[in-house]
Amino acid sequence: MERTSGITLLLDTWFLAQTVTRWMQVRLAEVGLSADEMALCSVLQAVDGGSPTVLAEIAGSPLSTMTSMIGRLQRAGMLEVVPDPDDRRGKLVRLSAAGNRLLAEAQSTFAPAYWSLTESLSLPAEQIRTALNELEAAVRDDLGLEQRPDTCWLPAVHDEPLSPAQVSEVRRYVAWLRHRDRNLTEGNQQ
Repeated sequence: MERTSGITLLLDTWFLAQTVTRWMQVRLAEVGLSADEMALCSVLQAVDGGSPTVLAEIAGSPLSTMTSMIGRLQRAGMLEVVPDPDDRRGKLVRLSAAGNRLLAEAQSTFAPAYWSLTESLSLPAEQIRTALNELEAAVRDDLGLEQRPDTCWLPAVHDEPLSPAQVSEVRRYVAWLRHRDRNLTEGNQQ
């Protein structure tokens, strides 16, 4: 591999991050969500909540940054913090009903601009995502961070949001899976 400048790729990535954040801010201005807030809410919707530590690991951000953002969104009524059923001392963060509504509004506002943007690219969006994910994985590895879970669990931006009844059904299924897996683990330990 030819070496031209030690920071070119990372400097280009920094420029990209700054520009993408600005682009998202413009597209989300009427909804009132920042790019970071929309990203966090999208992750929370996809994983049906998580601990601040897990959310910070997924985002690759310091826990203090994640905690600060969670606090802002909780004060705005978009998030709720509930006891972790699997850990008496732990807390889980999830979208509130208001948070789900605002995220759905943001996604419907954002989707047409996103698809228009991806159609203007000279490379397929998935090819670009693959390359960016490889760069992220290398940076995480160098920092000794856990690798981010495969993002296939994130809904595409054009997907219709789940209805409250569907969200409830998914939560019941997740609870059942956790119960089943706990019972399997406990059964194997006996």
